[in-house]
Amino acid sequence: MLTRTRKEKRIFFWKLPQLPNLEAATRGAAMNTDEYYCGVLDYSQRRMIDGRDVSDLIQELRTVSHRNPDNVRQLNLSRCCLDLMRPYDNSSLATSVACFTWLSVVRINTSGLHGQHMIALLYPLLRLPFMQGRNPVGDAKAEAAYPAEISLQNNQITDETVRLLSEVEGCFLRSSPASGVKKLDLSYNSVTDKAVRMMARLTPRLTHLYLTGNSDFTGTHLESHVTKFSPLSVLGMDKTGVDAQGVANLLAGLCKRKASDQCPVELWMRGMVHQPMDSWCPLLNFCGAKVDTQNKFRATIKHDLQNGLGHYSAGAMSQHDVVTAKLFLNGWQPVEVRHFDVPADMPISRLAALAVNEVTAVCLEDMTRPANTTARALRLRYCAALKHVIEGGTMVMKVFKVETARAVYVHRFSGEKVVVDGMGIEVCGAPKPGWDVAVEVAVDEDTDMLTRLSKAPRR
Repeated sequence: MLTRTRKEKRIFFWKLPQLPNLEAATRGAAMNTDEYYCGVLDYSQRRMIDGRDVSDLIQELRTVSHRNPDNVRQLNLSRCCLDLMRPYDNSSLATSVACFTWLSVVRINTSGLHGQHMIALLYPLLRLPFMQGRNPVGDAKAEAAYPAEISLQNNQITDETVRLLSEVEGCFLRSSPASGVKKLDLSYNSVTDKAVRMMARLTPRLTHLYLTGNSDFTGTHLESHVTKFSPLSVLGMDKTGVDAQGVANLLAGLCKRKASDQCPVELWMRGMVHQPMDSWCPLLNFCGAKVDTQNKFRATIKHDLQNGLGHYSAGAMSQHDVVTAKLFLNGWQPVEVRHFDVPADMPISRLAALAVNEVTAVCLEDMTRPANTTARALRLRYCAALKHVIEGGTMVMKVFKVETARAVYVHRFSGEKVVVDGMGIEVCGAPKPGWDVAVEVAVDEDTDMLTRLSKAPRR
Protein backbone atom coordinates (compact mmCIF):
# COMPACT_ATOMS: atom_id res chain seq x y z
CA MET A 1 0.00 0.00 0.00
CA LEU A 2 1.31 3.42 -0.91
CA THR A 3 2.03 5.81 1.94
CA ARG A 4 2.10 9.54 1.43
CA THR A 5 3.98 12.03 3.59
CA ARG A 6 3.91 15.80 3.45
CA LYS A 7 7.24 17.29 2.33
CA GLU A 8 6.30 20.91 1.69
CA LYS A 9 3.32 22.90 0.51
CA ARG A 10 1.51 21.22 -2.38
CA ILE A 11 4.40 18.83 -3.01
CA PHE A 12 4.10 15.18 -2.00
CA PHE A 13 6.55 12.28 -2.04
CA TRP A 14 5.46 8.69 -2.50
CA LYS A 15 7.50 6.20 -0.46
CA LEU A 16 7.95 3.06 -2.55
CA PRO A 17 10.40 0.61 -0.94
CA GLN A 18 9.38 -2.29 -3.22
CA LEU A 19 8.28 -2.38 -6.83
CA PRO A 20 5.91 0.59 -6.98
CA ASN A 21 2.53 0.92 -8.57
CA LEU A 22 3.44 4.13 -10.30
CA GLU A 23 0.21 4.16 -12.31
CA ALA A 24 -1.60 5.38 -9.19
CA ALA A 25 0.78 8.31 -8.95
CA THR A 26 0.21 9.03 -12.63
CA ARG A 27 -3.57 9.11 -12.21
CA GLY A 28 -3.20 11.37 -9.15
CA ALA A 29 -1.03 13.83 -11.05
CA ALA A 30 -3.49 13.90 -13.92
CA MET A 31 -6.35 14.79 -11.61
CA ASN A 32 -4.65 17.94 -10.29
CA THR A 33 -1.99 19.59 -12.43
CA ASP A 34 -1.00 21.99 -9.63
CA GLU A 35 0.44 19.17 -7.52
CA TYR A 36 3.57 17.18 -8.36
CA TYR A 37 3.97 13.56 -7.36
CA CYS A 38 7.29 11.86 -6.96
CA GLY A 39 8.16 8.17 -7.12
CA VAL A 40 10.88 7.33 -4.60
CA LEU A 41 12.70 4.06 -5.20
CA ASP A 42 14.33 3.32 -1.85
CA TYR A 43 16.26 0.05 -1.64
CA SER A 44 18.51 1.08 1.23
CA GLN A 45 16.69 -1.19 3.73
CA ARG A 46 16.70 -4.28 1.55
CA ARG A 47 18.92 -7.10 2.71
CA MET A 48 21.42 -8.32 0.13
CA ILE A 49 23.07 -11.70 0.70
CA ASP A 50 24.47 -12.76 -2.67
CA GLY A 51 24.46 -11.90 -6.35
CA ARG A 52 20.93 -13.24 -6.87
CA ASP A 53 19.47 -10.63 -4.56
CA VAL A 54 21.28 -7.90 -6.45
CA SER A 55 20.06 -9.34 -9.76
CA ASP A 56 16.46 -9.24 -8.47
CA LEU A 57 16.89 -5.59 -7.55
CA ILE A 58 18.26 -4.70 -10.97
CA GLN A 59 15.44 -6.65 -12.62
CA GLU A 60 12.92 -4.52 -10.72
CA LEU A 61 14.68 -1.38 -11.90
CA ARG A 62 14.49 -2.62 -15.47
CA THR A 63 10.77 -3.28 -15.10
CA VAL A 64 10.13 0.23 -13.76
CA SER A 65 12.29 1.78 -16.50
CA HIS A 66 10.12 0.11 -19.14
CA ARG A 67 6.72 0.74 -17.53
CA ASN A 68 6.84 4.21 -15.92
CA PRO A 69 10.31 5.76 -16.18
CA ASP A 70 9.06 9.35 -16.04
CA ASN A 71 7.55 8.91 -12.58
CA VAL A 72 10.81 8.16 -10.77
CA ARG A 73 12.35 11.24 -9.17
CA GLN A 74 14.55 9.77 -6.42
CA LEU A 75 16.68 6.63 -6.33
CA ASN A 76 18.37 5.29 -3.18
CA LEU A 77 20.83 2.40 -3.63
CA SER A 78 22.69 2.91 -0.35
CA ARG A 79 24.05 -0.21 1.37
CA CYS A 80 22.83 -2.44 -1.47
CA CYS A 81 26.11 -4.41 -1.83
CA LEU A 82 26.33 -3.69 -5.54
CA ASP A 83 29.82 -5.15 -5.54
CA LEU A 84 28.04 -8.56 -5.64
CA MET A 85 26.66 -7.78 -9.09
CA ARG A 86 27.15 -10.34 -11.80
CA PRO A 87 29.07 -9.19 -14.90
CA TYR A 88 25.99 -8.74 -17.08
CA ASP A 89 24.09 -6.79 -14.39
CA ASN A 90 26.40 -3.78 -14.55
CA SER A 91 25.26 -2.71 -18.01
CA SER A 92 21.61 -3.40 -17.12
CA LEU A 93 21.87 -1.06 -14.11
CA ALA A 94 23.37 1.75 -16.19
CA THR A 95 20.75 1.28 -18.92
CA SER A 96 17.89 1.40 -16.43
CA VAL A 97 19.19 4.58 -14.79
CA ALA A 98 19.55 6.25 -18.18
CA CYS A 99 15.81 5.72 -18.79
CA PHE A 100 14.69 7.71 -15.73
CA THR A 101 14.27 11.08 -17.43
CA TRP A 102 12.95 12.85 -14.34
CA LEU A 103 15.50 11.41 -11.92
CA SER A 104 17.10 14.21 -9.89
CA VAL A 105 18.12 12.79 -6.48
CA VAL A 106 20.48 9.81 -6.34
CA ARG A 107 22.04 8.33 -3.20
CA ILE A 108 24.63 5.58 -3.61
CA ASN A 109 26.24 5.56 -0.16
CA THR A 110 28.33 2.57 0.97
CA SER A 111 27.16 0.60 -2.04
CA GLY A 112 30.37 -1.31 -2.73
CA LEU A 113 30.71 0.17 -6.23
CA HIS A 114 34.14 1.45 -7.21
CA GLY A 115 36.42 1.72 -10.19
CA GLN A 116 34.98 0.95 -13.61
CA HIS A 117 31.63 -0.13 -12.17
CA MET A 118 31.17 3.28 -10.54
CA ILE A 119 32.16 5.06 -13.75
CA ALA A 120 29.68 2.98 -15.77
CA LEU A 121 26.88 4.19 -13.47
CA LEU A 122 27.94 7.84 -13.07
CA TYR A 123 28.41 8.55 -16.77
CA PRO A 124 24.74 8.01 -17.82
CA LEU A 125 23.61 9.51 -14.52
CA LEU A 126 25.34 12.84 -15.19
CA ARG A 127 23.79 12.96 -18.67
CA LEU A 128 20.20 12.96 -17.41
CA PRO A 129 18.20 16.14 -18.14
CA PHE A 130 17.97 17.38 -14.55
CA MET A 131 21.68 16.71 -14.01
CA GLN A 132 22.47 18.67 -17.15
CA GLY A 133 20.35 21.58 -16.00
CA ARG A 134 17.56 20.97 -18.52
CA ASN A 135 13.92 20.63 -17.56
CA PRO A 136 12.13 17.92 -19.60
CA VAL A 137 8.86 19.89 -19.74
CA GLY A 138 10.07 23.41 -18.95
CA ASP A 139 8.08 23.63 -15.70
CA ALA A 140 9.77 26.01 -13.24
CA LYS A 141 7.80 24.62 -10.28
CA ALA A 142 9.02 21.10 -10.86
CA GLU A 143 12.62 22.22 -11.27
CA ALA A 144 12.53 24.14 -7.98
CA ALA A 145 10.91 21.20 -6.19
CA TYR A 146 13.56 18.65 -7.18
CA PRO A 147 17.08 20.15 -7.24
CA ALA A 148 19.63 17.69 -8.57
CA GLU A 149 21.62 15.90 -5.86
CA ILE A 150 24.20 13.09 -5.95
CA SER A 151 25.50 11.40 -2.80
CA LEU A 152 28.50 9.05 -3.09
CA GLN A 153 29.64 8.57 0.49
CA ASN A 154 32.10 5.82 1.38
CA ASN A 155 32.55 4.22 -2.05
CA GLN A 156 36.36 4.10 -2.33
CA ILE A 157 36.34 6.82 -4.98
CA THR A 158 39.89 7.88 -5.85
CA ASP A 159 41.57 10.42 -8.11
CA GLU A 160 41.88 7.73 -10.77
CA THR A 161 38.10 7.16 -10.75
CA VAL A 162 37.40 10.83 -11.31
CA ARG A 163 40.11 11.07 -13.96
CA LEU A 164 38.64 8.19 -15.95
CA LEU A 165 35.19 9.70 -15.65
CA SER A 166 36.33 13.09 -16.95
CA GLU A 167 38.88 11.99 -19.56
CA VAL A 168 38.22 8.47 -20.76
CA GLU A 169 34.43 8.05 -20.59
CA GLY A 170 33.56 11.68 -20.14
CA CYS A 171 34.12 13.21 -23.54
CA PHE A 172 30.51 14.39 -23.54
CA LEU A 173 30.81 15.69 -19.97
CA ARG A 174 33.78 17.90 -20.86
CA SER A 175 31.82 19.68 -23.56
CA SER A 176 28.50 19.63 -21.70
CA PRO A 177 29.10 19.51 -17.91
CA ALA A 178 26.42 18.56 -15.40
CA SER A 179 25.41 22.14 -14.61
CA GLY A 180 22.17 21.06 -12.97
CA VAL A 181 23.80 19.22 -10.04
CA LYS A 182 23.42 21.41 -6.95
CA LYS A 183 24.57 19.05 -4.19
CA LEU A 184 27.51 16.65 -4.34
CA ASP A 185 28.60 14.48 -1.41
CA LEU A 186 32.04 12.85 -1.70
CA SER A 187 32.48 12.22 2.03
CA TYR A 188 34.66 9.39 3.34
CA ASN A 189 36.37 8.55 0.06
CA SER A 190 40.01 8.85 -0.98
CA VAL A 191 39.89 11.97 -3.14
CA THR A 192 42.53 14.69 -3.10
CA ASP A 193 42.69 18.25 -4.39
CA LYS A 194 43.26 16.97 -7.92
CA ALA A 195 40.01 14.98 -7.96
CA VAL A 196 37.99 17.84 -6.49
CA ARG A 197 39.39 20.17 -9.14
CA MET A 198 38.29 17.77 -11.90
CA MET A 199 34.83 17.43 -10.36
CA ALA A 200 34.58 21.21 -10.36
CA ARG A 201 34.76 21.10 -14.15
CA LEU A 202 32.09 18.41 -14.40
CA THR A 203 29.67 20.02 -11.91
CA PRO A 204 30.33 23.79 -12.05
CA ARG A 205 27.05 24.97 -10.47
CA LEU A 206 27.27 23.32 -7.06
CA THR A 207 25.69 24.99 -4.05
CA HIS A 208 26.60 22.23 -1.54
CA LEU A 209 29.93 20.36 -1.64
CA TYR A 210 30.74 17.85 1.10
CA LEU A 211 34.29 16.46 1.46
CA THR A 212 34.11 15.15 5.03
CA GLY A 213 36.63 12.47 5.93
CA ASN A 214 38.98 12.91 2.93
CA SER A 215 42.19 13.29 4.91
CA ASP A 216 44.33 13.74 1.77
CA PHE A 217 42.43 16.87 0.75
CA THR A 218 44.67 19.83 1.71
CA GLY A 219 42.84 22.75 0.09
CA THR A 220 45.39 23.61 -2.62
CA HIS A 221 42.70 24.92 -4.99
CA LEU A 222 40.22 26.29 -2.46
CA GLU A 223 40.68 29.81 -3.79
CA SER A 224 39.26 28.85 -7.16
CA HIS A 225 36.59 26.55 -5.69
CA VAL A 226 34.90 29.22 -3.58
CA THR A 227 34.92 31.69 -6.49
CA LYS A 228 34.04 29.44 -9.46
CA PHE A 229 31.31 27.37 -7.78
CA SER A 230 28.42 29.77 -8.08
CA PRO A 231 26.63 30.25 -5.80
CA LEU A 232 28.41 27.97 -3.30
CA SER A 233 26.56 28.11 0.03
CA VAL A 234 27.90 25.10 2.02
CA LEU A 235 31.45 23.71 1.90
CA GLY A 236 31.88 20.73 4.22
CA MET A 237 35.54 20.03 5.09
CA ASP A 238 35.21 18.24 8.43
CA LYS A 239 38.02 15.75 9.17
CA THR A 240 40.04 16.77 6.12
CA GLY A 241 43.73 17.58 5.85
CA VAL A 242 43.40 21.30 5.09
CA ASP A 243 46.65 22.88 6.29
CA ALA A 244 47.81 26.46 6.88
CA GLN A 245 48.29 27.11 3.16
CA GLY A 246 44.83 25.73 2.43
CA VAL A 247 43.32 28.10 4.99
CA ALA A 248 45.15 31.01 3.35
CA ASN A 249 43.83 29.95 -0.07
CA LEU A 250 40.31 29.72 1.33
CA LEU A 251 40.51 33.22 2.78
CA ALA A 252 41.84 34.59 -0.51
CA GLY A 253 38.89 33.07 -2.36
CA LEU A 254 36.37 34.45 0.13
CA CYS A 255 37.83 37.93 -0.24
CA LYS A 256 37.32 37.75 -4.01
CA ARG A 257 33.64 36.94 -3.80
CA LYS A 258 31.49 39.97 -4.41
CA ALA A 259 28.94 41.11 -1.88
CA SER A 260 26.36 42.02 -4.48
CA ASP A 261 25.92 38.77 -6.40
CA GLN A 262 27.01 36.03 -3.99
CA CYS A 263 25.03 34.30 -1.26
CA PRO A 264 26.47 33.66 2.21
CA VAL A 265 28.72 30.60 2.48
CA GLU A 266 28.87 28.23 5.43
CA LEU A 267 32.17 26.44 6.15
CA TRP A 268 32.49 23.18 8.10
CA MET A 269 35.98 22.66 9.55
CA ARG A 270 35.62 20.39 12.58
CA GLY A 271 37.84 17.50 13.62
CA MET A 272 40.59 18.54 11.23
CA VAL A 273 43.76 16.47 10.74
CA HIS A 274 45.81 19.63 11.33
CA GLN A 275 44.57 21.36 14.47
CA PRO A 276 43.76 25.10 14.29
CA MET A 277 46.85 27.30 14.37
CA ASP A 278 47.45 31.02 14.43
CA SER A 279 47.09 30.98 10.63
CA TRP A 280 43.35 30.45 11.23
CA CYS A 281 42.97 33.83 12.93
CA PRO A 282 42.56 35.92 9.74
CA LEU A 283 39.90 33.48 8.51
CA LEU A 284 38.06 33.56 11.84
CA ASN A 285 38.19 37.35 11.89
CA PHE A 286 36.82 37.50 8.34
CA CYS A 287 33.97 35.09 9.13
CA GLY A 288 33.12 36.99 12.30
CA ALA A 289 33.13 40.47 10.79
CA LYS A 290 29.88 42.29 11.34
CA VAL A 291 27.70 42.90 8.28
CA ASP A 292 25.40 45.80 7.61
CA THR A 293 21.63 45.64 7.45
CA GLN A 294 21.52 45.35 3.65
CA ASN A 295 22.21 41.57 3.73
CA LYS A 296 25.57 41.78 2.02
CA PHE A 297 27.88 38.81 1.59
CA ARG A 298 29.15 37.13 4.73
CA ALA A 299 30.68 33.79 5.73
CA THR A 300 30.08 31.64 8.78
CA ILE A 301 32.29 28.82 10.01
CA LYS A 302 31.85 25.78 12.24
CA HIS A 303 35.03 24.67 13.98
CA ASP A 304 36.23 22.97 17.16
CA LEU A 305 37.10 26.17 19.02
CA GLN A 306 33.60 27.60 19.22
CA ASN A 307 30.55 26.92 21.31
CA GLY A 308 28.15 27.51 18.43
CA LEU A 309 27.76 28.96 14.97
CA GLY A 310 27.82 32.73 15.02
CA HIS A 311 29.99 35.79 15.16
CA TYR A 312 33.64 35.68 16.15
CA SER A 313 33.10 36.89 19.69
CA ALA A 314 33.53 35.85 23.29
CA GLY A 315 30.01 34.46 23.35
CA ALA A 316 30.58 32.14 20.39
CA MET A 317 34.18 31.11 21.11
CA SER A 318 35.21 28.55 23.71
CA GLN A 319 37.35 29.96 26.51
CA HIS A 320 39.87 28.71 29.03
CA ASP A 321 38.89 29.80 32.50
CA VAL A 322 42.55 30.18 33.51
CA VAL A 323 45.81 30.12 31.56
CA THR A 324 48.96 30.60 33.64
CA ALA A 325 51.81 32.62 32.13
CA LYS A 326 55.08 31.35 33.59
CA LEU A 327 57.92 33.86 32.99
CA PHE A 328 61.59 32.91 33.28
CA LEU A 329 63.70 36.01 34.03
CA ASN A 330 67.49 35.84 34.28
CA GLY A 331 68.59 35.34 37.89
CA TRP A 332 65.09 35.22 39.34
CA GLN A 333 62.64 32.54 40.26
CA PRO A 334 59.88 31.95 37.67
CA VAL A 335 57.05 34.43 37.91
CA GLU A 336 53.52 33.09 37.46
CA VAL A 337 50.55 35.28 36.52
CA ARG A 338 47.07 33.98 35.78
CA HIS A 339 45.14 35.11 32.70
CA PHE A 340 41.39 34.65 32.91
CA ASP A 341 38.86 33.94 30.12
CA VAL A 342 41.43 33.27 27.40
CA PRO A 343 39.78 32.52 23.99
CA ALA A 344 40.57 29.09 22.58
CA ASP A 345 41.72 30.62 19.29
CA MET A 346 44.34 32.91 20.86
CA PRO A 347 47.81 32.00 19.51
CA ILE A 348 50.42 31.06 22.07
CA SER A 349 52.75 33.67 20.59
CA ARG A 350 50.19 36.42 21.21
CA LEU A 351 49.69 35.44 24.84
CA ALA A 352 53.49 35.30 25.34
CA ALA A 353 53.89 38.73 23.77
CA LEU A 354 51.12 40.10 25.99
CA ALA A 355 52.86 38.76 29.10
CA VAL A 356 56.23 40.28 28.12
CA ASN A 357 54.62 43.62 27.31
CA GLU A 358 53.11 43.70 30.78
CA VAL A 359 56.52 42.92 32.33
CA THR A 360 58.09 45.75 30.32
CA ALA A 361 55.33 48.16 31.34
CA VAL A 362 55.85 47.34 35.03
CA CYS A 363 59.65 47.65 34.83
CA LEU A 364 59.46 50.97 32.97
CA GLU A 365 56.98 52.21 35.58
CA ASP A 366 54.51 53.00 32.84
CA MET A 367 51.75 55.08 34.41
CA THR A 368 49.44 54.88 31.37
CA ARG A 369 46.01 53.74 32.45
CA PRO A 370 44.91 50.53 30.63
CA ALA A 371 41.95 50.86 28.31
CA ASN A 372 39.43 48.63 30.12
CA THR A 373 38.74 46.95 33.42
CA THR A 374 40.11 43.57 32.34
CA ALA A 375 43.42 45.08 31.23
CA ARG A 376 43.70 47.09 34.46
CA ALA A 377 43.12 43.96 36.55
CA LEU A 378 45.79 42.12 34.56
CA ARG A 379 48.26 44.99 35.11
CA LEU A 380 47.66 44.85 38.86
CA ARG A 381 48.32 41.10 38.92
CA TYR A 382 51.63 41.63 37.11
CA CYS A 383 52.59 44.43 39.51
CA ALA A 384 51.94 42.16 42.48
CA ALA A 385 53.85 39.23 40.94
CA LEU A 386 56.87 41.38 40.01
CA LYS A 387 57.01 43.30 43.29
CA HIS A 388 60.13 41.52 44.55
CA VAL A 389 61.80 42.01 41.16
CA ILE A 390 61.17 45.76 41.16
CA GLU A 391 62.38 46.10 44.75
CA GLY A 392 65.67 44.44 43.77
CA GLY A 393 66.42 47.34 41.44
CA THR A 394 68.14 45.30 38.72
CA MET A 395 65.11 45.11 36.42
CA VAL A 396 64.00 48.73 36.61
CA MET A 397 63.95 50.76 33.36
CA LYS A 398 64.58 47.75 31.13
CA VAL A 399 62.80 46.48 28.01
CA PHE A 400 62.22 42.78 27.37
CA LYS A 401 61.36 40.51 24.46
CA VAL A 402 60.20 36.94 23.97
CA GLU A 403 63.07 34.52 23.47
CA THR A 404 61.08 31.25 23.35
CA ALA A 405 57.54 30.22 24.20
CA ARG A 406 55.74 26.94 24.58
CA ALA A 407 52.45 25.65 25.93
CA VAL A 408 52.32 22.93 28.59
CA TYR A 409 49.12 20.96 29.20
CA VAL A 410 49.05 19.03 32.51
CA HIS A 411 46.33 16.62 33.64
CA ARG A 412 45.24 17.41 37.18
CA PHE A 413 44.84 13.82 38.33
CA SER A 414 47.21 11.61 36.33
CA GLY A 415 49.99 14.17 35.97
CA GLU A 416 50.25 13.50 32.24
CA LYS A 417 52.02 16.30 30.45
CA VAL A 418 51.78 17.43 26.82
CA VAL A 419 54.23 20.06 25.57
CA VAL A 420 53.74 22.10 22.40
CA ASP A 421 57.16 23.44 21.40
CA GLY A 422 57.93 26.26 18.99
CA MET A 423 57.39 29.97 18.93
CA GLY A 424 53.65 29.83 19.35
CA ILE A 425 52.58 28.47 15.96
CA GLU A 426 49.62 26.79 17.65
CA VAL A 427 46.61 28.32 19.34
CA CYS A 428 45.64 27.49 22.89
CA GLY A 429 43.03 25.04 21.62
CA ALA A 430 39.63 24.05 22.94
CA PRO A 431 39.51 23.54 26.73
CA LYS A 432 39.49 19.93 27.92
CA PRO A 433 38.05 18.87 31.30
CA GLY A 434 40.74 18.03 33.82
CA TRP A 435 43.60 19.72 31.98
CA ASP A 436 45.46 22.85 33.09
CA VAL A 437 47.20 25.08 30.56
CA ALA A 438 50.38 27.06 31.14
CA VAL A 439 52.43 29.12 28.72
CA GLU A 440 56.13 29.10 29.60
CA VAL A 441 57.99 32.16 28.29
CA ALA A 442 61.74 32.70 28.34
CA VAL A 443 62.26 36.48 28.67
CA ASP A 444 65.39 38.19 27.36
CA GLU A 445 66.48 41.82 27.62
CA ASP A 446 65.90 43.84 24.45
CA THR A 447 68.87 46.20 24.42
CA ASP A 448 68.19 47.48 20.90
CA MET A 449 64.72 48.62 21.82
CA LEU A 450 65.99 50.27 25.00
CA THR A 451 68.59 52.19 22.97
CA ARG A 452 65.95 53.42 20.53
CA LEU A 453 63.73 54.50 23.41
CA SER A 454 66.57 56.41 25.06
CA LYS A 455 67.30 58.29 21.83
CA ALA A 456 63.69 59.18 21.18
CA PRO A 457 62.86 62.87 21.73
CA ARG A 458 61.07 63.67 24.97
CA ARG A 459 57.62 65.24 24.79
